[in-house]
Amino acid sequence: MIEDYFPNVTKGHLKALYTHIVIEGKPMPAKILKSRTGLIYNARKDYIEQSKWIVALLYHEDLSHKKPLIEGPVKIYYLFGMKAPLTWSKKKKESAYAGNIPHVTKPDYDNLKKTYNDIIKGVVIKDDNQITSGEYLKKYEKNPRVEIWIYAA
Repeated sequence: MIEDYFPNVTKGHLKALYTHIVIEGKPMPAKILKSRTGLIYNARKDYIEQSKWIVALLYHEDLSHKKPLIEGPVKIYYLFGMKAPLTWSKKKKESAYAGNIPHVTKPDYDNLKKTYNDIIKGVVIKDDNQITSGEYLKKYEKNPRVEIWIYAA
């Protein structure tokens, strides 16, 4: 439930929920690299393409009967669930999973947001310029994942 992660969100303040998507696994940020010739490329392009297929399957449920892309302004909420480092003690991990230790290391939110906006663009929403507002939470979770809630703005 969105309220578990975003306590300031109340059902009365949100318009219609278009979709809720959960991508299991470690959240991956965009990684833009520059070659010696000055060309810029995305080192995570394969990950983005694979994730688009996963999101398409989750959103459309049946690719032979695709839902139309969401059009119009949207509000997006992201949960980036990160696994605690293996080097941490059991006690420290438990504290992190309980929400007592914030996730303040890389990857940063901006790169995560860019990647997942690219993933949902053209699969769930028509374009990322439709996103008018939203919130994010980057925290330690036992089950690493990305959860995306898309609401009408």
